[in-house]
Amino acid sequence: MNLAQCNLSVVPVRAEPSEKSEMISQLLFGERCEIHTSHSGWAHIRILDDDYEGWCSLNQLGLMAADTAIEHTKGKKILVSQTGSVIEGSIEKLISFGSILYTEGQPTQAVLQPMEGRWREFPIRSSVTQLIEDAQLFMGTPYLWGGRSIFGLDCSGFIQILFKANGISLPRDARQQVHIGETINFREEAKAGDLLFFDNTEGDITHVGMLIDGKNVIHASGFVRSDQADHYGIFNRDTGSYTHKLRIIKRITI
Repeated sequence: MNLAQCNLSVVPVRAEPSEKSEMISQLLFGERCEIHTSHSGWAHIRILDDDYEGWCSLNQLGLMAADTAIEHTKGKKILVSQTGSVIEGSIEKLISFGSILYTEGQPTQAVLQPMEGRWREFPIRSSVTQLIEDAQLFMGTPYLWGGRSIFGLDCSGFIQILFKANGISLPRDARQQVHIGETINFREEAKAGDLLFFDNTEGDITHVGMLIDGKNVIHASGFVRSDQADHYGIFNRDTGSYTHKLRIIKRITI
């Protein structure tokens, strides 16, 4: 298996092997992928965390030797839990919430010293309270199709990175995430941390957000924001109208 690691702050994953192609997801610093094929400077990859596939520019990936990957397993795997943190090394990098660090196989002291109090060691033990606090760190982050970072993200990328930071792996897209967890049949029974999924006129799941209390949902729509949510859907405070129609509520145990 040919492995690669994201050694830049964030790397786009595209639908086709072209800089002009749609960005469908992103790799964050420290995340890994398997390279299936490569040609003309592009690699077709599978992201190890969620099995998502797409194309990355080869010069934006760090190819991993087998002994390096093995060396990493001897140390700690750490998740960055601040919205933006600078790590030091040959070149300083600003990395996003959700990035991954390893205490073996890279310049440990240079990387970890600035991260004091800003990281969580795997396996992560968390709570709904922490999940909500993490979500609120992203308030105002711009919407970006295919994004998964503090620099820009889409609705399902937002949810995926929140749950990753709290010890739970979710699929990449809302249409996949809706199949995870326990169904909550009545809006009145929903509570903080539950996921709300929304559909379009054709019945396709097109949006996801998370309840932060009994009445409000946090979601990425234009930017990460909080709006009222009831059994009809999301009521936008700015426009005074409903913007998303509720389809189903799911609970994922933290």
